[in-house]
Amino acid sequence: MTANASSYLEKIRAKWNSFWNEKPKHQEGTWTEEIIAILAILLVRTFIAEPSMVPSESMSPTLLTGDFIIINKFAYRSSLVNIPLIGGLFVSNNLAVSKSIKRGSLLVFTKPGDYDHFFAFIYLPRHYTKRAIALPEDTIRFSSHSVHVNDEQVFLRDISKAKKYTLRHDDAKYEKMELYQACLKNDGVPHFYPILFSKNQSFPETEEMTYTVPNGYLFAMGSNFHNSTDSRFAPFGDVPMGRIVGAPFCVIFSTNALFSRNVSSLQWIVELPWRICVSLYMARWNRIGIILK
Repeated sequence: MTANASSYLEKIRAKWNSFWNEKPKHQEGTWTEEIIAILAILLVRTFIAEPSMVPSESMSPTLLTGDFIIINKFAYRSSLVNIPLIGGLFVSNNLAVSKSIKRGSLLVFTKPGDYDHFFAFIYLPRHYTKRAIALPEDTIRFSSHSVHVNDEQVFLRDISKAKKYTLRHDDAKYEKMELYQACLKNDGVPHFYPILFSKNQSFPETEEMTYTVPNGYLFAMGSNFHNSTDSRFAPFGDVPMGRIVGAPFCVIFSTNALFSRNVSSLQWIVELPWRICVSLYMARWNRIGIILK
């Protein structure tokens, strides 16, 4: 190596050492940056957005089992129920809800005492996704083939107008369903959305039922009428306004893979690589990016 080349390398080495020596080093025993990052993540998750997975078919065809969604917590409001880990311990039926909640709005909410086992001793409130059918003090009426809210017809079963839809149930079995379009009105403005109806069945346990929604609550239902546990049934009942987390915003990933939720933390960790591979192999790429409404 020539003298000029050696001198050039020494200059580069000197500049490199100077850069690292002048750069402020992380002081041992301080965690300022880490704490700020954790707080920022918790604030975003609590008050702005949070990922969630759809575990059942109750909202088909709007949401499918295996959809991964982003919950928009700005959609309506943030409440104590959004506080991580302990939020599910708080509830108030009388907290004011934004006027942006309309008939037909998609809701994400929690139920008292219903948690998902996350890891070890950590339990997170389980999220439910339904559609607001009736607002406080609305009157909802069911018959064997129709639904009315405040004497406005939401849905009428007419086989001649039904479209065909093949539903994949949570047990991986397939069923041919009737697909209809329902309509809910807010100050005369219609909101249309799809619903599924099982052939040769009427609304279970709701025939000729009239009900007035109590103040401070919402009447919520799934779009898959015969495969949804919702406000029509006890003990699920009406949704307290203080339990509303936000609204589903969009689908960020979707897969046909079905996994059991009733597993231990250790089993979940061991199976995680396999679950990721299977989910990617059975991904529904065409659903990614769908805006939910």
